[in-house]
Amino acid sequence: MAKFRQPIDERTAALVLGFLCALVHLVWAVVQFLGYQGLLAWGYALHGIALQMTFLPFDITSALMLVVLSFVGGFVFGYVSAFVWNWVVRRF
Repeated sequence: MAKFRQPIDERTAALVLGFLCALVHLVWAVVQFLGYQGLLAWGYALHGIALQMTFLPFDITSALMLVVLSFVGGFVFGYVSAFVWNWVVRRF
């Protein structure tokens, strides 16, 4: 079997992707907390998004929910992706 067709541990893939998503959104929350709205607007512009935005005051509850939900979403996506990968590797 070729090296790139090795099974992936679902739990490890889920944790790695979950922590990566949480880290990205934690950085986003810290930037918002520090008041760098120009940096946030620049991030949108990099993605080709031009919005008329009003930045809300920093709310720790919303920031924590953002980080936690990002982790959960990344965890689920990582687990499902690894599960499908392993199914394909075993099947074909």
